[in-house]
Amino acid sequence: MPRFGAGSSRSVLFGRWRQPTSIVSSVEDRITGVCKLMPKTMAIDLGSRRVGLAVTDDSGQIALPLTTLTKERKQSDRIRRILRLGTQRHVECFVVGLPVRLSGEEGPEALAARQFAETLHQRSGLPVLLHDESCTTLEAHEALTESGVSFEKQREVVDQVAAVVILQSWLAQQEINL
Repeated sequence: MPRFGAGSSRSVLFGRWRQPTSIVSSVEDRITGVCKLMPKTMAIDLGSRRVGLAVTDDSGQIALPLTTLTKERKQSDRIRRILRLGTQRHVECFVVGLPVRLSGEEGPEALAARQFAETLHQRSGLPVLLHDESCTTLEAHEALTESGVSFEKQREVVDQVAAVVILQSWLAQQEINL
């Protein structure tokens, strides 16, 4: 299995992914001169109890929190809910957080994320990328604390904020690779 470390790529791909080209996607974009550089993307933070979701805005450049799902008993139910939300938001790509240990090793959680990503790709037919999610929950808690969000409220939203952190990190990596 690929390992992440200094100087290595932070994303692994399931499915076909082509580096996006600059396109003008609507009349409004032509008027404002905004070019869409990235596909509409959904990030998924798989937790032991909850699943955080975040999506990009219509330009594909800004990560926004979406929702937190309680973990379903069956993975197929969880994937069905994610696909329904993805379809509603016209998602073209998924990014799944890959929990890598600080040593760069992958544990059982990483294997579960890889299996989830493969199943999501098979069910959706869309590109699914794995992206290092090291310390994203910690970053999410810190951001929420700095924003004055109470600890009780943090439990409700920390997973979707962690998904935002994953998506922001992935978007930043894509900008570097352009």
